[in-house]
Amino acid sequence: MLKIKKSFTAGIFVILMFLFLIQTASALEPSFEGVHYSFSSDGEEIKNLMINTQYNIDYINDAELKFVYLSDEHQINAGGVWKINFIQENEYDLSLDLVLNTDFSNPGSTLGAGMGLGFESQLQGDTNFFARSSYFLTGQEGLTVEGGITLPVISSHRLSISLGNNYWQRSAPLLSIGFIMKR
Repeated sequence: MLKIKKSFTAGIFVILMFLFLIQTASALEPSFEGVHYSFSSDGEEIKNLMINTQYNIDYINDAELKFVYLSDEHQINAGGVWKINFIQENEYDLSLDLVLNTDFSNPGSTLGAGMGLGFESQLQGDTNFFARSSYFLTGQEGLTVEGGITLPVISSHRLSISLGNNYWQRSAPLLSIGFIMKR
């Protein structure tokens, strides 16, 4: 019975996100900006695999839709971020992030809704530093923090290396290594 309820909740969530994206697409014409593939490890084993798609809605608003496979629970979870960029300079960006995540590994849990800040700065050449923190008010309440760098591979591809936790795994810092492909 519990699996049916989780599947039903997941189906409703996916349908609502799809309808939201269709409505947003027709009104704001978002453009696909890139995708970030990454895996995270605690040093002993891989804890999760993540695909994070990035969209530009307009000059101020960006969105992200992510899918995470948790290796310990053999679960796929989803999340979304609406980024409101309130400072955009050549060398740094600062955004307010509104976050919504699912957690199917915890029976009876609610959607995780939170707010946070995101920061990205150009260091030397094409190397970028980034930091994100979010505080979740519902679901698994608490703080998530991540910081790292992205290094250029070729003009539209970057390597990302970061350290931090995420909504689904907060017990210990995870080392994440990823590959970013921009449009």
